[in-house]
Amino acid sequence: MHSVTLCHYVGGQANRKLSAVNVTLIPNALLVRDLKWLDTFNALIFPGAAHIFGVFLLLHFFMQIPAELEEAAVLRGALR
Repeated sequence: MHSVTLCHYVGGQANRKLSAVNVTLIPNALLVRDLKWLDTFNALIFPGAAHIFGVFLLLHFFMQIPAELEEAAVLRGALR
């Protein structure tokens, strides 16, 4: 059973997001092994930092922040 079928039966948007991580787990592990990053902090940071799904999810998270909250932060001295 592949991930799309599993998401269809389990039935949720969150489950579809989790399947992207599952699909890239083995390629990321092979990349970490080939770069000789096993047992290093680089193996924890870099594969997830530039991963397109992480960027996509963060983009949509920041787009959901209300403009009023950003305006309040600027009034209290935060920089844009």
